Amino acid sequence: MAFTDFNLCTCFSELQLGPDGRIYGNVPNSVEYLHVIDQPNKKGDGCRFQQHGMKLPTLNKFTSPHFPYYRLGPKDGSPCDTLGLDNLPVAKFRCSQDSTDYLTVEFTDQSTYEPNSWSWLFGDGTSSQDTSPVHTYAQPGIYEVCLVASNDNSSSTYCKVLEIATSATIEAQPLDLVSVFPNPASTATNFSLGGDYLPRAAMLTLYSATGQPVRSQRLMAGWSVVGLEGLAKGMYFWEVRDACLPGQEGRVLGTGKLIVAEF
Repeated sequence: MAFTDFNLCTCFSELQLGPDGRIYGNVPNSVEYLHVIDQPNKKGDGCRFQQHGMKLPTLNKFTSPHFPYYRLGPKDGSPCDTLGLDNLPVAKFRCSQDSTDYLTVEFTDQSTYEPNSWSWLFGDGTSSQDTSPVHTYAQPGIYEVCLVASNDNSSSTYCKVLEIATSATIEAQPLDLVSVFPNPASTATNFSLGGDYLPRAAMLTLYSATGQPVRSQRLMAGWSVVGLEGLAKGMYFWEVRDACLPGQEGRVLGTGKLIVAEF
């Protein structure tokens, strides 16, 4: 339990499974945060519970949507399966980066419609048949990762290209990998490092309107909550830069403006 600037505790209330496989927890008071369970199928600290894991743009309470899980598919052989439909798998996965070793990536299976076998190709000549494997790459680079999810009826393939700490010499360097929400913000905001770029050591720097650095914070792939306490109201400039490899100039992942206001 913790307290916000409004002196309301952020207790734990409704839990909802999101489409990304994470569980989001709401609160019974009017606060600005959701709690997040990043890996719901793992025990203990392995579930990576994040209190205040997501900063919301406004106050909320009891606002988690309650949707049925639409991807269960037919129950083969049950009295309700009167149409004789088969479960045809749809492959999908997400990935997260280890906080201490940027070359280690955890792949979380999100395939639906009852697959019973999984085949992974990591793009570096190695493979796995685990459901949700952890893989360590030998070096930074660009890798196409593919998952084939199968059952007795069919198979499905899903691929994505991961960039792991690539240098600034890559052509068509993207400058829109970072988003900020909410903006304007008061006590905290979210910096989201999206796309399929996994940084070596991404660093956020906030600058005052006169160009002086006033705050810095390490960012991981995905979103990070950045506290704004102690900053005066006004406009700030931000830059997110990845260190990439030693001896190389850091790669700029995004720049923009942030308004700190009092709500």
